[in-house]
Amino acid sequence: MHKPTLDATIQLSIAQKLEGMLGYLAWAVVCYLTLSAHPIESSKGVVRLFLIAAALLLAIYFFYLTTRDQPYNKARYRPFKNNQQLVRRLGFIGQLAMVVLIRWHSDPGVTADILISVALAAQVPICFGQFHSMLIIIALMAIDYCLHLKAGTEDAFFVSAMGGALQLLTIRIALRIIQEKAAYEQIAGLNKELVAMQELLKQSTEQSERLRISRDLHDGLGHGLSALILKLQYLTYTAKEPAIQQTVQQAYQMSRQLMQDVRETVGHMREKTELNLKEALEALITQTPNLKSQLHYDADVHIQDYRIAEVLFRCVQESITNTLKHTNADTLSIVLREEDEHLILQIEDNGVGASEFQLGNGLKGMQERVDAIGGQCEFTLDNHFILRILIPS
Repeated sequence: MHKPTLDATIQLSIAQKLEGMLGYLAWAVVCYLTLSAHPIESSKGVVRLFLIAAALLLAIYFFYLTTRDQPYNKARYRPFKNNQQLVRRLGFIGQLAMVVLIRWHSDPGVTADILISVALAAQVPICFGQFHSMLIIIALMAIDYCLHLKAGTEDAFFVSAMGGALQLLTIRIALRIIQEKAAYEQIAGLNKELVAMQELLKQSTEQSERLRISRDLHDGLGHGLSALILKLQYLTYTAKEPAIQQTVQQAYQMSRQLMQDVRETVGHMREKTELNLKEALEALITQTPNLKSQLHYDADVHIQDYRIAEVLFRCVQESITNTLKHTNADTLSIVLREEDEHLILQIEDNGVGASEFQLGNGLKGMQERVDAIGGQCEFTLDNHFILRILIPS
């Protein structure tokens, strides 16, 4: 399986920006149609036009809140930190309130009404689930019909039905886009996990192969050289002719040097059996959707046992999945260090508001993996979730 291409990532980013630009363009057209439908005829008209313009600007601001992707982490956004979905819903409600206010006190025209209806419908799936989205669309259609009746629009029911049909089409397209985006992120995540696991398996295979070759060298070539050295050493004492004795002595010295080279090679191959877990973890956490993972890997950590490396890898993998599924956190801290002859893995998110948790299948499986290699697994809940794993090194 291949990594997601950069082109696919760029295409997704461009599509998201294009959606936002089209939304702002729709609101710009609505502003033009609404304001041009109310010429200034008196001071009262100026005030009315100013109020309509202010309501339109507020509606555009609420649209920005609804469609904003960046999390609210700065100090001025503290009340909304880690609660972006609430902000989106408030933004949608604010838009709806401004639209009703504008249409109640003015008549922007059927074209502007349809544009507003479609723009609102496209945002419903961003803020609410599929079932609630359908209920909200029905409510929007009812509100649209009432406003057309109040404005005295001819064929109000037909116009509202036409707008409702466009709303249903829009929400269906929006739901499909959201589903495709979720599927893409899931596939990208699975591909990333597979690539990281393949890297770890590759290192383990190379480690096993190096150990096998080093054992073969030691047990085969090493023993053969030892026997040869003994025989040559014996010949150095039994050879009578000086020329033969000199030749045997040279062969004896060469054999000893060759034996030393074999020992150094075997030792070097055994020293290079450390697994590069850091590289596998970095491949796992990069480009995780909606989650910024920070890895702190102590330089003193040296892992040679594939079982330990796999358990740590699986624990980090499960923690990322749980954070995305069950918390509103946007940052995950992963620390791996060695202390008192123990490997310590600590994973902590920045989610807030959690009061209790239950050991699901994922956490139970994690605990079982750690127990199988003689480690300990600790779960702590202090507003946010903290996982601490201790494994004998």
